[in-house]
Amino acid sequence: TRSARYNTSGDGNTYVGTAAGEGHSGLTTGSNNTFMGAFAAFLLTTGSANTGIGILALNDLADGNNNTALGAFAGQNITSASQNVLIGTNTGNTITTEGNNALIGYNAQVPVGVTNSTALGHRAYASGSDVLVLGATAGVNGAATSTKVGINNTNPQHPLSFANNVGPKISLWHNSGTGSTYGFSIA
Repeated sequence: TRSARYNTSGDGNTYVGTAAGEGHSGLTTGSNNTFMGAFAAFLLTTGSANTGIGILALNDLADGNNNTALGAFAGQNITSASQNVLIGTNTGNTITTEGNNALIGYNAQVPVGVTNSTALGHRAYASGSDVLVLGATAGVNGAATSTKVGINNTNPQHPLSFANNVGPKISLWHNSGTGSTYGFSIA
């Protein structure tokens, strides 16, 4: 099945599936990787401590480290990015060298150049670095509708909904002890 066909000196690897971790002729030294699925990490050369499960998961990965991609086509265009967590079919396909992203949900994405971001939910899209996005936005990344977030509410009707009960709903404060006080409250 050509799995790990050219692995010359890497150790601690597990490859299952047609051409999983096949690598380039004579160049593969990646270690401690696990790949399951046809063509998962097909181009691996020196990357280590990666996990790719699903057809074409981390397909183009050459030398990135510490990536986890679970789902068909997840992270298939990553070449040298590191420390990404990608869970869901087609998740993270725009990433090539960007790292430190967590994308969870079918087709959750970040654009080229974005790092250290999290997008959670079906078609969620984090368009900037260092951001957290909960759910999809209508008209972005193929999403037909926008996600509604509920806090102690199982059926939110608005972009951000809280439980309909008596008591404090939001409270944000900062008191550094040097006289500066910030606050925000909705009850």
